[in-house]
Amino acid sequence: MARITAAVVAATLACTLAGCSSSATTAGSTESSPATTATAAPANGGSADCSALTGKNASTFSLGIQFLAQLRGQDAVDLVKDGTALYDPDALAAVLTSLKGLPAGPLGSPADDIDFYLQANAMAKQILAVDGPVPQSMFDDLIAFEGDVGPFIGRQASITSSYSDACE
Repeated sequence: MARITAAVVAATLACTLAGCSSSATTAGSTESSPATTATAAPANGGSADCSALTGKNASTFSLGIQFLAQLRGQDAVDLVKDGTALYDPDALAAVLTSLKGLPAGPLGSPADDIDFYLQANAMAKQILAVDGPVPQSMFDDLIAFEGDVGPFIGRQASITSSYSDACE
């Protein structure tokens, strides 16, 4: 539980530093809240969904990425299944998909990082769908795909900087 709490703090800090705005009072709700499809006029042109990282979507994004980085064993799965850890792979996929139109920002194009997170999220969804104990090989595959936690979480930077550049 302490690792999840630390992730919440880190995700909130990362989102705050990246300029995400959120009106959510409780971080990481599991209610499915697909990203809106309204497209505001981005500051630097393009077709970015400038509502993609606002409100509940900002929490879904930052907490979802933090959880994916920590999905390393059965204990993390159990936290989701018993409602302690708030992670919804469908909601995260919707937010990530809504970010696909972001133009390149100060750190380059976020497209590869968005696709990478979508793939990791799909693997996590398969893990969570297992009834009973998850085979270690599924965790091993996810860990091998994600790599080290620091660089995995760091992939958010290209996304949030592109979002901030395009929309704020």
